[in-house]
Amino acid sequence: MMKAQDGGSIGNAIGLQSLLDEPTRLASEAERLNAELESLVMDNYKVFVENLTCSVHLKLEVSKHYYVHIRDIIDA
Repeated sequence: MMKAQDGGSIGNAIGLQSLLDEPTRLASEAERLNAELESLVMDNYKVFVENLTCSVHLKLEVSKHYYVHIRDIIDA
């Protein structure tokens, strides 16, 4: 029985130490992820701008198409 209790104490101590280390580990992970996100934003900024530009042009073209179609219906 003594060995099981000793093993449990060691397990509890390891669990407690993991909990005590968790804030530091999470802060390090957050820093790493923020750096990775910043890198991705910078790498993909051009793509984002091109996508936005394309979306604006597409919206204009669709608006023109609908305007012409509506004018045809009104004139008919």
